[in-house]
Amino acid sequence: MEDTISEEFIERKTEIAKKQVEIERYMLHNGMLEGQEKEIVKYNIRQIAKNVVPWWDVDKWEESEFL
Repeated sequence: MEDTISEEFIERKTEIAKKQVEIERYMLHNGMLEGQEKEIVKYNIRQIAKNVVPWWDVDKWEESEFL
């Protein structure tokens, strides 16, 4: 039962992430992003293509990566 709930949760979060990245993709193609934003969106698009939610591992990043 717990595995089913966990799988459903992951599926739902993945679908939400795909929708978010779809919006980001439209913004990228319509010239609404600049500089680093473009690179982040390109990364997100590549990750979603692999069926990976790009921001799930954010808590593992080092603070120095944000500076």
